[in-house]
Amino acid sequence: MKKNRLCLIGTGKMGVAYVKAIKSINHKAIITDVLGRNLLKTKKFASHNNIENFHNTFKNLKKIDAFIITVSEENLFKVLKKVVKYNLPTLIEKPLGINYEQSEKIYKLLSRKNLFFVALNRRFFNSTLEFKKKLNISKDKYCFIINDQQDLLEAEKIGKHPKVIENYMYANSVHLIDLIKFFIKSKVKKIENKTIKISKKKKIFFSKINFANGSFVFYICKWNIPGRWSVEAYSKKIMLSLKPLENLYYKFKNKKTILFLSKNKDDNLYKPGLKKMIDEFVYFINNKKFKKNKLTNIFEYFQTVKLIKKIYEK
Repeated sequence: MKKNRLCLIGTGKMGVAYVKAIKSINHKAIITDVLGRNLLKTKKFASHNNIENFHNTFKNLKKIDAFIITVSEENLFKVLKKVVKYNLPTLIEKPLGINYEQSEKIYKLLSRKNLFFVALNRRFFNSTLEFKKKLNISKDKYCFIINDQQDLLEAEKIGKHPKVIENYMYANSVHLIDLIKFFIKSKVKKIENKTIKISKKKKIFFSKINFANGSFVFYICKWNIPGRWSVEAYSKKIMLSLKPLENLYYKFKNKKTILFLSKNKDDNLYKPGLKKMIDEFVYFINNKKFKKNKLTNIFEYFQTVKLIKKIYEK
């Protein structure tokens, strides 16, 4: 079997997570090149992770089969302008753009070619996949409750760019809002929003989203207030809960027992969902079946971006 040659762009924490996960499938793929802005830092990263080639420019890239991009939000657009010229399969760490306007520009840049996917690893959690399977058991209407929490002060402390912080729903809330699109394959019929201000910087945002199939979502985001991410779904036959997202709790009607599913082996060894997502990406590199792939393609991702805009527009 041919071993796919990958180029990793970015040498931060996510780059390290990808290196670890890809080593587990080194019979299928190997990172042969790493590209970063700082040549010395990139050289150290390559040496530490046994990567053959390191670069701070695209000029010396040779014989690669695909890209994995893990750069910061504010640098992504200029990197993609260069990557798109290679016509190679590309997996891009979210978010795609610091706001709606930049996300739209990126979408237009990439949508001409069926080669680009967004790395939404929460779709590949063992808990998320089982949650979706259980949803499909019942054809009932569902009520979803999604709890989001974002701390802009913490984002500032870890060095996020001011424009990223200003539009943090696109940078971080996208993780949870994407799950709405993942779980509910129906058109949005109506959205109602309300904001409760607690202080100048603290607020709770509420959104009720009605879908054409009769299901609806209560999306609640606590801004600069302590809270936990969670997803719950209720129908006449089953209750499902991801709290935290890595663990699934569920209970069937007329059953006393609450059943529990924890992380599987891969989600314990690697960043949850990452190993399964990379397997899917390598599968695409080999067969190029764009529509049948389980990864989030650029078209699907932009639908989530449009939903974020609708939820948060005033």
